[in-house]
Amino acid sequence: MRRVLKEDHHRVLKVANGSESFYFSLASFVAHKSDCRTKHGAVVVHRGRVVSTGYNHEHGFDRHASTYLNNHISCHAECDALRNCPNKQFLRGADLYIVRINLNSDGLLNSEPCRNCKMVIENYMRRFGLRNVYYSV
Repeated sequence: MRRVLKEDHHRVLKVANGSESFYFSLASFVAHKSDCRTKHGAVVVHRGRVVSTGYNHEHGFDRHASTYLNNHISCHAECDALRNCPNKQFLRGADLYIVRINLNSDGLLNSEPCRNCKMVIENYMRRFGLRNVYYSV
């Protein structure tokens, strides 16, 4: 089951259909680059084309996209993918896919964005027209 954070005033969570499995698989592949214990990956898709990818990793301080974990600063996959987008025009109408992989099996784990990442995502929705955010559950 996948969920989507839709752009509207209530930020309603809805169940998405299963046609996004290719992008979830790609985000899973990207998640393997992570050097963190929990591995998250994200891809930004514009008109069926992947325009950016990101994964969680230790990073220098960024007050919007980072979380302190055991005296380490973690850059989250969704913020990494949005930041890595080479041209913000590609975000208008684009979808963001986020996964957390399970290293012990082939399944995906819950990757609902944290409170800070939700604020960043909502900002990208307003400023750049990001359309949907899908994450594994």
